[in-house]
Amino acid sequence: MEASHSRLRILINGLHSKSGGGVTYLRNMVPLMADDPTIDLHLCLHEDQAGLLAYGIEGVTVHYLKFRSGFWRLLIQEQLMVPGLAKRIGADVTFSPANYGPILAPHPVILLRNALSVALVERRPTMLAYWALLSLATALSLIFSRGAIAVSDYALKAAGGGLNKLIRRPIAVVPHGVSGDFTPPEKDAAQDRFLLAVSDIYVQKNLETLIAALARLRPDHPDLTLKIAGRPVDRAYFERLKRRAAEAG
Repeated sequence: MEASHSRLRILINGLHSKSGGGVTYLRNMVPLMADDPTIDLHLCLHEDQAGLLAYGIEGVTVHYLKFRSGFWRLLIQEQLMVPGLAKRIGADVTFSPANYGPILAPHPVILLRNALSVALVERRPTMLAYWALLSLATALSLIFSRGAIAVSDYALKAAGGGLNKLIRRPIAVVPHGVSGDFTPPEKDAAQDRFLLAVSDIYVQKNLETLIAALARLRPDHPDLTLKIAGRPVDRAYFERLKRRAAEAG
């Protein structure tokens, strides 16, 4: 694609980056793109996300959108306000680091990262409706997108949910990498006997399977424990998870 400016003007739609991996991805990606001299980077956030990056980044123009918060309002306003902003600033590309984004924005690109197969294990009507809507939004975004990125080969298969054939171009796999904070310790370094899982708590994280796996290890490793730290996004799932943990001991 030929840029309409001396530098490629990219608008990142960060409206869905509110917690967990979405915020981590944005915090790591934005500085790297801002350092690229060929890119004129713009970032779109909701006014409630004002402290998201926690620091100023040179070379990034941040635009805050003002509208009442809420799941349905976000879906609607994203389709209306982000394309309007992109056209006002003359964006060459609109990148949404989520399964879906504004389909009428200039040259939209999305990031496949949420597995749609989670819907197969849901039984709650409201959550089934949510995953059905997410699948529809992903399908529409794939149809209208000029490109898509997946964070891994697994995400390419699971996040696309079989819908990735709808896109007109091959989907690029761009691994998000691992922070140096998670480098394995020295071989002889002292370690506590516990596993730590850090994540927002909702069904997609598959934490029930992690608890079941640890229960199978306990006979051979009785001193091994599991600690889960995270924000309970799905309250019903969080309560179910606590019951599973109590049953597993």
